[in-house]
Amino acid sequence: MATRILFVDDEENILRAVSRVTIAQSYSVVTVSSPKKALVMIEQAVAEGMPYAVVVSDYQMPEMSGSSFLEKVRYMSPDTVRMLLTGYTDAKAAIDCINRGAVYRYLEKPWVDDNLRSALVEAVERFFKKLQSKRLEDLTKHYHRELNGLTPLKAQAENPQDSMFLEKPLPGSVRAGSATTQTLSVSTGGTAEEIECYNRLTHREKDLLSCIVQGYSNKQIADELSISITTVKNHIGNIFRKLEVTNRTQAALLANSVLSQQPVNLKTISS
Repeated sequence: MATRILFVDDEENILRAVSRVTIAQSYSVVTVSSPKKALVMIEQAVAEGMPYAVVVSDYQMPEMSGSSFLEKVRYMSPDTVRMLLTGYTDAKAAIDCINRGAVYRYLEKPWVDDNLRSALVEAVERFFKKLQSKRLEDLTKHYHRELNGLTPLKAQAENPQDSMFLEKPLPGSVRAGSATTQTLSVSTGGTAEEIECYNRLTHREKDLLSCIVQGYSNKQIADELSISITTVKNHIGNIFRKLEVTNRTQAALLANSVLSQQPVNLKTISS
């Protein structure tokens, strides 16, 4: 399913204009004139595990204000990026919404078509970056729990091809019998060594690493990048060597550390 964007406005002509502006973009744009109906749709999307990437709402609507609506969206679907459409006279209220954290940004009506398209691209990228950060946070917590529980940190290889790169311990690791225990430290912004390792990757390898960060299996990566599983395995081996890591989780943690201070070029990935 394509990345979904929901527009909410009580004026049908605005919704038709939005559909016209976004028709060339590779998103599934859904329009609805009732914020109450929109809340039901959002609740259902979250329950199905397919939240809307972006929700854009008008500020002045009969059933409820755009700020009240987006406050509800914030708690129902926290990963969804929220944007507000408003007239010039409502700009102060829109800025207040941003300051309270209810809204990512606002756009004035009438909008410039190119500005709206660009804003949607940025919002979708922000949505996927939030999902990426959450997944990495979960991985980090999992590994810290393993370390605090004094259990060996085992490199999990999904494929025999991956396990070829699990034999050599990282610098600073301690051998305990046949297991290798490593102390992981997650920094903000990436060390100079981490950035140097990351910059060794080709553009294709960075695309593949982005898929690893999002937890894709080898088959899912192959389908996403339109390459064979054998090619995926070869790329993973090259990534492990260049990043000087031994498994997917370590590669994902390093990527998160580096990308936390660099612009992330995330592709729009179909859910």
